[in-house]
Amino acid sequence: MTVREVADRIVELGLVDTAAVSALDPRDLDYALDDFGATECLGVLLLLDDLKVRYSTDYKTFRHACEDNAWAYRTELARVAACGRGAFTFTEVELINTAEGNHLLRFRCNGQSHNWPIMHGPTENTDAQTIFCWALGELMPRDSPARWCTVTPADPYVTSEAYFGDPATLNELGGPFDLRFEPIMASPSIACHEPDSAETEHLHNWLHTQQARFPDWIATYGHQIAWDHSPESVEALGAIVLRRIPTLDDVTDPANAEFIDSASWYIGETLRLIKGGRWAYRDGDPEKFLYDGLPFVEQYGDSAHRVVPHRALRVLIKRADPHYLRQRYDAFATQ
Repeated sequence: MTVREVADRIVELGLVDTAAVSALDPRDLDYALDDFGATECLGVLLLLDDLKVRYSTDYKTFRHACEDNAWAYRTELARVAACGRGAFTFTEVELINTAEGNHLLRFRCNGQSHNWPIMHGPTENTDAQTIFCWALGELMPRDSPARWCTVTPADPYVTSEAYFGDPATLNELGGPFDLRFEPIMASPSIACHEPDSAETEHLHNWLHTQQARFPDWIATYGHQIAWDHSPESVEALGAIVLRRIPTLDDVTDPANAEFIDSASWYIGETLRLIKGGRWAYRDGDPEKFLYDGLPFVEQYGDSAHRVVPHRALRVLIKRADPHYLRQRYDAFATQ
């Protein structure tokens, strides 16, 4: 199929109007999809990006984002509004100082107040990407079935992405290309969540299993390293993970599950010990909510710094940066 044929289908489905397609470079429309993108799937996702159905970020998006009256955050909210094609109006955008020395990005969307936390430190730009693409689920238009959605398989060439449209319509478009879109649902506040007995038991069993298993993990992968929860040990663990699991495809291999769990436990336990944090767990779908379905560590306080160690490992592998986990350590230590 050509880009033009898919663009016509997108218009036919009502995801965009003809004016959006006419704004594209006409030379692009005659490309075959797998020439436009590396594959047909990626060609569709790239086209949705060009048509402003997709909101995406990369690792540079939020650098120095709090400078110049938070211009970068304002710019990104404008991009979000463009993807909404009139569904969202942002007003009263401001940065609020917190007692911990961080910020809240406060704004109104269609008159409703929102507060998104901004944690300063070495991983600020990465954390902001996560917040923007997962908290979008809070932003829902009035009187419309359209929602912000994730896609599977995701585009490996962007760090974070979300698609705006009626999920049923997006899936009608994506079906022939084996693309699956699912809504990002608005997530209840973590600070207000009280775990039930099943969540508490799951977390207890997971922590007990990892603690008991870790000596064998050391004997296999790092017997020469002092596993004393120091920043040096965290950096050493990053190098071990990159040697053992070099690609994101390896993360989903069941043969690597125990290795990843043990590495995640050590990262989280080290972060927990820095300032008396705690492990937490909330049941749910990790593909929909940032803090669901995976154990995470948080510092105390409503605006506390939080990390999902499993996700930190994915970022480490995607970046191929052995220093990334040390940066997370430093971020926790300075909050």
